[in-house]
Amino acid sequence: MAKIIGRNASLYIEASAVGASISLSGQSNNITLGFTTDEVETTGFGNNFTETLANGVEDWTLTFNAFWSGGVAEIDQTLFGILITGCTKIKFGPAGSAACSIKYEACGILSEYEVDFESRNAGRISGTVVARSGSMTRDTW
Repeated sequence: MAKIIGRNASLYIEASAVGASISLSGQSNNITLGFTTDEVETTGFGNNFTETLANGVEDWTLTFNAFWSGGVAEIDQTLFGILITGCTKIKFGPAGSAACSIKYEACGILSEYEVDFESRNAGRISGTVVARSGSMTRDTW
């Protein structure tokens, strides 16, 4: 299995209501994509061990950290617009967005958005996108 260095990861976020799309790739320094499946317990009386059904409800969450950029059509304006419109499409490529690279794509809701400034550091943003409807697909660019 090929190993990659995270410095080439790519993340695109699109506000479907306004059609604006922005790449967070060059400004991001941390992207985490997590998947979960609910554990449906079916343990009955008299059982000595827990019984769990397979194929519970699936969910995903994508979190990111990036450097703040507040110009027209830049990160802050696009993400703030997504908070108002509610729905967004994400495309995440762990090894970048070159042809044939792995891509995860889904529709989500930007549920958290934070802007952080300190006197001795660059302005930073962070956000969390959660599943809205449908499933996440894994394909190639």
